[in-house]
Amino acid sequence: MSNLKKQKYLIISIFLVNSLFLLSVGFDALFTTYFIGVFSLLAVFLLIFLIFTNWRFRNSVFENSSRNNTFYIFLISILYFSLILIHIVFLRAEDQGFRFLIFVLGVTFSVDTFSYFIGSLIGKRRDNFLSLISPNKTIEGTLGGLLIGCLFSIFLSRILDINGPWYSLLIVSLLVPFFAIIGDFLQSGLKRYFGVKDSGGSLPGHGGFLDRIDSLGLSAFSYYWILVFI
Repeated sequence: MSNLKKQKYLIISIFLVNSLFLLSVGFDALFTTYFIGVFSLLAVFLLIFLIFTNWRFRNSVFENSSRNNTFYIFLISILYFSLILIHIVFLRAEDQGFRFLIFVLGVTFSVDTFSYFIGSLIGKRRDNFLSLISPNKTIEGTLGGLLIGCLFSIFLSRILDINGPWYSLLIVSLLVPFFAIIGDFLQSGLKRYFGVKDSGGSLPGHGGFLDRIDSLGLSAFSYYWILVFI
């Protein structure tokens, strides 16, 4: 997306990812988990800040006003996608990890699928603040996907016998679908910043690889830490 194709950027990417691996090997597992969690959250906020402070309004569409921060967004994106996706591994490593993984995958895909179908069927409000991030997003589709995601969260939780009593079930059912939508918006924001339709060409007809997992990263991240703290 960034067109930063010089060899030094590849080297930087490899260095960052390998540094994360060495940290996970060299330190206590609990310390590493919290370290990754804190830096994941920091990367999310930095990425949002850098994207949205480098756009300006013009004919109801965001256009990039400066590419001075492209390199920084590239670096933070590497950390963002690698760190949040590590939480899928964290979830699987739990005692009920397989059920947790089925849950987060099911909820995330239900949000994505129903947001698209509801938006296609009844979505009318395309000239809104969501269209500034992605021209095809509608308020009806987003709210519909969120509602179905919440209901499907409750259904899957009972089928898989996870997520505990009603208060923890309520928190999970509200936040996991919400963060799935935020992950999708953040990926759309990145594409809008770099002026591309797809994140890559690895999956013909489906956009890039990141377009398929954009929602999953943040939903897995949020779900893992909800489980930790409740």
